[in-house]
Amino acid sequence: MAVSAVSFGWGALDKPSASNLIWSDEPAVVVYPQEDKNSQGSFGKYRKPASVWEAEGYPIGNGRVGAMIFSAPGRERLALNEISLWSGGANPGGGYGYGPDAGTNQFGNYLPFGDLFVDFKKGDQPASLSVEDFTRALDLRDGIHKVNYKADGVTYDREAFSSTPANVLVLNYKASKPGQFSADFSVNSQLGADISAKGPVITWKGMLKNGMNYEGRVLIRPKGGTLSAAGDKISVKNADSCMVVIAMETDYLMDYKKDWKGESPSRKLDRYAAKAASADYAALKQAHISQYKSMFDRVKVNFGKTEEDVAKLPTPKRL
Repeated sequence: MAVSAVSFGWGALDKPSASNLIWSDEPAVVVYPQEDKNSQGSFGKYRKPASVWEAEGYPIGNGRVGAMIFSAPGRERLALNEISLWSGGANPGGGYGYGPDAGTNQFGNYLPFGDLFVDFKKGDQPASLSVEDFTRALDLRDGIHKVNYKADGVTYDREAFSSTPANVLVLNYKASKPGQFSADFSVNSQLGADISAKGPVITWKGMLKNGMNYEGRVLIRPKGGTLSAAGDKISVKNADSCMVVIAMETDYLMDYKKDWKGESPSRKLDRYAAKAASADYAALKQAHISQYKSMFDRVKVNFGKTEEDVAKLPTPKRL
């Protein structure tokens, strides 16, 4: 896909020759659950009817863990998933029960791991919804989801990718002026997981009716500012930037001789989650890009030249 010479604030993406970019200049629907989380309305002028989630979010993933990302100026939602979180079991009786309560004698189905919500603030208050040049995009050249906009004289950049080398999802939030990033981080579980926040980590864990244990961790590392945890939420205030690492695991093992049961998710996470969270963001990003491009750049496709007036349109309008 060709794009016009629109300034996205991401350097290489503002060139007319940029391709493989899926983008929109409108925020995604991020209200979930269907409760109005904002006393001024469901994010002001961005209130929309419920939409099919595939049409609103942009995906990132490494084959094991992934997310659909729904971005708007005031809030971001990441619908999280992990490949082995499946209800049901060996199903000797041939039952066709579905859902999180499907036991081992049911077929079962793939389940959502949870949602990470990021509610952006201006100090202690909700962030301004009056923004300029809002753009969200999935850049297929480097496998990174990107958001860029201006509000109250500050330019905000967000990046997200699913790292194969680190085995985690990595997010980074940055403001163009010092001390201008503030946000509340929280997790929602559709499976009734126990959720708690301690220090810089939100943890949620539980067990399905089929006996599968699962655990997720969100590790938050701001640069500058302050961090505080209360209940099941972590707040970052007046930071310059903030890196977030999301790790998810189950105790599933692809070995019927061991009844499909392996190491606990906690032990798996202990081995790599803390290491990734303490790593430098630039290093994590570079390792991801190198691995991604080693596969993506093996093939090139030329669809011809797009007419200039069409190339200027965001992907939804072009479709």
